Amino acid sequence: MTDLDDVLKERLDRLKADRDRARAALEASKSQQGAAIHIDPALIEAFWSHNARKLDVGIDSIPEGLPALADRRSRGG
Repeated sequence: MTDLDDVLKERLDRLKADRDRARAALEASKSQQGAAIHIDPALIEAFWSHNARKLDVGIDSIPEGLPALADRRSRGG
């Protein structure tokens, strides 16, 4: 019975050490994260309006060469 207790104690100690390492890694990653990104809703609306106007203009507003680039990418080039 003592052997089993020793095995379980060693296993428990390893699990606790793993937990402590995981907690330390989590705390390290939290400290490395930057501040939350905040985008002003007015800026999003302005971006949307600008691009919606470009789409309303039609295909003529697409920069020259962009269709060729899209075609090349679709063929894996």
